[in-house]
Amino acid sequence: MIKEYWTQLHGVFRCSDGGIGAALAAEFQLRGLRVFATARDPSKMAGLEALNVETLALDVTSESSIEQTVAMVRERLNNGNRNGGSGTDSEIGQRLDFLINNAGVNYIMPFSDTSMSDLRNVLNTNVIGSLAVTQAFIPLLMRRGIANSRNEGEKAGKSTVVMLGSINEVFSPPYQTAYNASKAAVHAAARTLRVELAPLGINCVTLMTGSVRTKLFENAPSKIPEQSLYSPVADKIEKREFLKDAQWVDANEFARQVVNDLLKPTPKLNIWRGGLATVASWLAWLGWEGMLVSLSQFYLQRREQVGKMNARAEYNRILPFSKRIILTKSGHKPPENTFASAQEDRRRTIGYHHVAAFTIAEVSPVSSLSLGRMSLSPTRYLDALIVGGGPSGTMLALELAAQGVVFRIIDKAPQRSNKSRALIIQPRSFEAMNRHGDARRLYEKGSVTSGPLAWMNNQPVIDIDLTNVANYKDSEFSLPCLLSQVNTENYLDECLKERYGREIEHGIEATSIIQDEEGVDVILRSIDNGAEEKIRARYVVGADGAHSIVRKSSANIKFEGDTYPQEFLMCDATIKNLTLPRDRYHLILETGLLAIFPMAGGWTRVMASRIQPSDATPTVYEAKSVIRKRFPGSEITDVTWVTNFRLHHRIADSYRDDRLLLIGDAAHIHSPVGGQGLNTAIQDALNLGWKLALVLRGERPEHFLDTFNAERRPVGQDLLAKTDRVFKFVSMTNPIAVYLRNWVFPWLAPYITSKSTLENIYNFASQFGLNYRESSITHRGLGFNGPVMAGDRAPDGDVDVGCKTQRLHNILAPELYNFILFSGSCRNGTEREDMESALALFEQRNTDRARIHIIVQERGTEYIYSHRLHGTYGFSTPGFVYIRPDGYVAAIGNLEHVDEFLGWLN
Repeated sequence: MIKEYWTQLHGVFRCSDGGIGAALAAEFQLRGLRVFATARDPSKMAGLEALNVETLALDVTSESSIEQTVAMVRERLNNGNRNGGSGTDSEIGQRLDFLINNAGVNYIMPFSDTSMSDLRNVLNTNVIGSLAVTQAFIPLLMRRGIANSRNEGEKAGKSTVVMLGSINEVFSPPYQTAYNASKAAVHAAARTLRVELAPLGINCVTLMTGSVRTKLFENAPSKIPEQSLYSPVADKIEKREFLKDAQWVDANEFARQVVNDLLKPTPKLNIWRGGLATVASWLAWLGWEGMLVSLSQFYLQRREQVGKMNARAEYNRILPFSKRIILTKSGHKPPENTFASAQEDRRRTIGYHHVAAFTIAEVSPVSSLSLGRMSLSPTRYLDALIVGGGPSGTMLALELAAQGVVFRIIDKAPQRSNKSRALIIQPRSFEAMNRHGDARRLYEKGSVTSGPLAWMNNQPVIDIDLTNVANYKDSEFSLPCLLSQVNTENYLDECLKERYGREIEHGIEATSIIQDEEGVDVILRSIDNGAEEKIRARYVVGADGAHSIVRKSSANIKFEGDTYPQEFLMCDATIKNLTLPRDRYHLILETGLLAIFPMAGGWTRVMASRIQPSDATPTVYEAKSVIRKRFPGSEITDVTWVTNFRLHHRIADSYRDDRLLLIGDAAHIHSPVGGQGLNTAIQDALNLGWKLALVLRGERPEHFLDTFNAERRPVGQDLLAKTDRVFKFVSMTNPIAVYLRNWVFPWLAPYITSKSTLENIYNFASQFGLNYRESSITHRGLGFNGPVMAGDRAPDGDVDVGCKTQRLHNILAPELYNFILFSGSCRNGTEREDMESALALFEQRNTDRARIHIIVQERGTEYIYSHRLHGTYGFSTPGFVYIRPDGYVAAIGNLEHVDEFLGWLN
C-alpha cells in the first residue's frame, strides 16, 4: 500500500533541474512529502523552488560542506516541524525518512585515453561522495519517532537510504570504464550497508537505473584526443552513437515509477527502473551479466590485427549498448532460426540480438539467442501474448505495461493502416487513453460533435443535441469526437513506446494456439519470410478481430449471430458546396441510409446503402453519384479511400475459455450505430488489464478472471440488442416501411429530444452510464444510498493539491487500487479521530496494492481539497470510496461501516 496522506515524511535529495534527482524531488513533493533538495549550485534548482521544495547547497566531495548541510537540515527540522514547535531529536520532526544519494558524474572516454585524475574524480563523486553523505546523515535517519504512526510512542517504520546503481553493471557499455566501475562499487557498498544499518532501523535500497533521458550523458566530457587509438570512431563516441538503442525513458515517468516502488511498505532491495532495466534484471537473475563482455573479449583476442585502424573502426560496431553477440566461424552461415528477423529491433522485453561473423562484414538479427544447441532466450516464456495490435490490443498492452507484466503484442499486418476506419471516439474512451498520456492532444486533433441530426424529406426532423446534457458531466472530455482511427492508433503507439518503451511486433501471425492446464503453446510465423517460433504464455488474449484465430482455437466458444442483408459504400472525401453543419454528423433517412460525418481537415466520411448490392468494389464515380443525387450542386473533389462492406451482429457466448480471453471485435461485432465498436473494445481492454495482472502476480486466484466475462459480456449483449434495433430502423429499404417510418418519426421528435431521453442517449453513447453494479466484486456500505454506487465509473472533478489545481483522475494511480477518505464536514474532533482510526484499520487489514488519498472540505490543510466532490460522491459526513485500477468504484460507504468493508475486502 502506498501512503500519501501524512506530509510529515521527510527526504533529502541531491539534484539539479533536468535530472533524475529533480524529477524524484518533484514527485515526492507532489505526493505530500517534505523534501530537501541539494546541489553544488542551488541556483540550478529554481524549478524545484517553485514547487516549494526546500533547496540547500551541497558539495559531496567536501566534508565541511556535508557537515554544514546536515546541520542545516537538522535545524530546519527542529524549527520547521510540521507538527509545530521546535521539539527534540526524539520527536517526529527530527527524523528523515528518505536519503536519495543521486550525486553523480559521468565521463565518456576510451580507457586508453582516460586520465587517472578524471578516473579519481568520478570515483570520488559517485562512490566516496555517496558514502560520506550517508554516514553523515545516519543520526537523522536512525531517530525513531512517530513519523508514520497514529499514536505517540508507537514506533515508526524504517527509514530508507537509496543508492543509485546502474544497469551498466550488467551491460558494461564501452567508453565508460570509470562510471561503470563506480556504479558497481555503489551496488556492492549498498549490499554491505543493508546489513550494517538494519539494526539502526535503516533500510538500504539500490536503484538500478536504466536509460533515463537527462543531462548526465549530454554533459559528460567526451572529447577524444587526436592521437587516440580510437580516433577513426571518435565522432561516433562523441555523439554517443553506442547509446542510440538505449530505449530512453522520460525522467518524470521514471520518477513516478520509482516513488511508487519506494513508498511501498517493504520496498524491494533492488529496484530496476528505466529503459532496458527489465532486460538487465533478467540477465542479472540468470547470471548472464558477464556474457556480453566475455564473448566480445573472446572475439577481440582472436583478431591478430586488433590494433590496426580497420579493427579500431569496427570496434564500436561489436559493442553497441544492450546488444548481445553470437559468434560464428568466418564463412559459416548464421543460424537459420530467423523468426522475427525484422521484428527484434522492436522488442523491449529482450533487447536486441545480433549474429556477428569473425569478419564482422554483416550483422544479421535472429529471434533467439543461442550458443550451439543451448537456447538462452528468456522470451520463450511470457506472462501474456496479445494477438492483434488494433486499438483494443494496444490499449491492453498499455494496461499490462503499467502493471509490469511480461508480454508481447503481435499483429499480422506489416504496418499500421492509413485508412480512417472507426471514426467516433466517445468521452469514456478518451478518459481511458488519458491514463497513459495526454489524451487532450488527441482530442484537439478531431472534430468535436454534439450528436446526430436526422433528416427526412430534405428536412431536419430529429435534433439529438447532447451539448446541454453533456455540460453537467464531470469529465474533461464531455462530447464525442470524430477522429480518424489512424490518429487514435498513432496516439496509442506513442504512449506505448514513449511511456513504457514497448512496440507492436508487426508482420507476425499466430498459426497454432493450444492450451493446457498450465499455459498456452503458440506457434508464431513471420509474414515476411515464413520463419516460425514457438513460445509459451500463461495467457493469450485475442484482440484479432472478427476472424480471431484465438477464438477459433477454443473448442468451447461459439460466435453466435447473423449478417445484415444490406451492403454499404464508404469513402473519405472532400465535398465542395456541401452546406450541412460540420459540428454535427447527419443521418439522411430515405430508402436506405446515407450518413455524413464531417472530419478534421475539411474531410468528410460518406457511408451509403447500396440499393442494388454488388460484389464489385464501388468506384469513385458511384460515390460521386450518391452525393450529386442527394445534394444537387455538391461535388466530391478528392477521395482518399472508397470501399464496400457488410455488417454483422455476433457475440461470443463467453469471453473466456480458461487461458484464452477475447476482447474487441474478437468477442463482439455489431453495426456502427452510435459509434460504439472501437469504444467498447477499449473498455474491454481496460476491464481485463488489471485483473489479468493481479492473477499473474498471484494476488488473485485464476477464477478472478471470470469477473471479466461476467462484467463485460452483458455490456456486449446490451450493445448488440440496442444497435440492432436502431440500425434496422434507420437502414430499412422496403418502400412501405420507409413511408411509415418517415410519417411517424417526426411525431416522436418531442419525446426523443426531451431532456430525460437525451440524458439516457448520452449516458449510453458516452459510456459514462456503463456500470457493474451487479458484479460480484463490488460492495455498497450498509445504509449508503448516494448518487454514486459501487460498480459506477468514479466521477472526476477538480481538486486542489497544495497550491495546484488538478483533476482527480490524474492523481489516481492507474495501476493500483485507490482508497479515498472524504472528511465530510468534520465539525468535531470525534469525526477526525474516526478518520484516523479508519486509516489505521485499512493499513492493518488491507492486502491490496493501494494508494491512499484524503479529500477535505476546508482549504489550507495538508490534504486534498474539494468541496464539490463531496457532493458528487454523496458525502456530508465522513465516508470512503475504494476505486479499482480501471477507474470504477469497487466499494463505497459511510465511514462508520469501514470495518464491514474491510471484512468484505478480505
